[in-house]
Amino acid sequence: MGGLPGGPLLAVTPSADGSATTVGAVAPDDGRPLWERRLDGLLSPVEPAGPVLHLLASDLDGFTDAVVRLELSGAGGSVTRVPLDAPVDQAQAAAHGDTVHVTGAGGSLIAVDTTAEGGQGAQSWRLETSAARLSRPAAGAGAVFVSSGDGRLLAVDADRGTLVGQSDPRMHTGPNTFSPRLPSPVLAGGRVHAAAPDGSVFALDAAAPGGW
Repeated sequence: MGGLPGGPLLAVTPSADGSATTVGAVAPDDGRPLWERRLDGLLSPVEPAGPVLHLLASDLDGFTDAVVRLELSGAGGSVTRVPLDAPVDQAQAAAHGDTVHVTGAGGSLIAVDTTAEGGQGAQSWRLETSAARLSRPAAGAGAVFVSSGDGRLLAVDADRGTLVGQSDPRMHTGPNTFSPRLPSPVLAGGRVHAAAPDGSVFALDAAAPGGW
């Protein structure tokens, strides 16, 4: 994966058997190794990284059951494993400060507070959107935005986990309507930009999803 602005480059490498994952940091100017940490389990990085690197912990069947928080101070600082209330299939995630938003096959959207002491109450909320597929989430303007398989853009209140807005469906009229991977929404200039299965790219007011 990439690195931190003005900081080291990070590499996340799972072992062949999925029993452990190595996180390493190298100097961006000359590739000099800085530090390396070996963590238990099959882990994949959540972007963007900051002073903290978040990773999804999954089993060999692709079900994610925890979020791992690695402090990036010095030679890799403390490690916290935050379990999910229930495993998530085909999880995608994005970090927004200390919160990681996770989507899964079947339409689950979950907010995980990775600072929760002992992992208690770490799952702030879970919303079942009923969408067959969701994109990787994007957070901003007090909401979490995800694209759905039928071309809708969904806006969910970041604090309460309730649906506060959605756009109209944008489906392709031809035979090829399935998109194996949906692009994540992008927030820029006060608007949220999304792509749909019909080939359209559109932008909506991020601060007023109730009017979509």
